[in-house]
Amino acid sequence: MRRTPQEKKRLSYAKDTRDAYYANAKASRRRKPLKKRHAAKTDRGRARQILGSANGPVDPAAAESAETRLAHRPPAALHSANRLWPDQPLGPLLRWRLRDRAERGMLDPETAAARIARLDRRVPPAAGG
Repeated sequence: MRRTPQEKKRLSYAKDTRDAYYANAKASRRRKPLKKRHAAKTDRGRARQILGSANGPVDPAAAESAETRLAHRPPAALHSANRLWPDQPLGPLLRWRLRDRAERGMLDPETAAARIARLDRRVPPAAGG
């Protein structure tokens, strides 16, 4: 069964995704591993700094203190800036961008409302977010 161009467009808005990092795909492929490496490096630096205080002869109190501080510190990978977000469906992303541009004054609010209404006719908000 052949689909009409309108059906194809509706499916595209519902199924296609765009990068949540607002960059091109190549930048994401470089940035995601870089963020992971940076978080791991930060964790190693924190551990080295904390464990550096337990140098010298074995002092059970200093060792216990360093171990406790190390165990209670959350890893840098859990920080919200280091989280990886999945790609977003195209329909809701376009709605959000139009509203955001209108709020920032980059786009006339009436124009944004008209474009959102046209987008809603192509893909209903419930189906596309």
